[in-house]
Amino acid sequence: MEIRIDEQANAAYIRLASGKVHETRTVGEFHVDYARSGKVLGIEILGLRQYLEKHGSIKIPPRLLQQANAA
Repeated sequence: MEIRIDEQANAAYIRLASGKVHETRTVGEFHVDYARSGKVLGIEILGLRQYLEKHGSIKIPPRLLQQANAA
């Protein structure tokens, strides 16, 4: 897992797996990158400061983590 924070853009990207992004979907407050197989590759949070003010920390839904670990 790799986390990149861009303070100027007020965003974070959490890379969960390597691979080519087939599509990006909005899931709740996240923009989620998927491989063709349906595996989650990464999660982007826009408006990071506001997200952290609201939630206190980054909380990734367990189902997204499970999809990142899927074969």
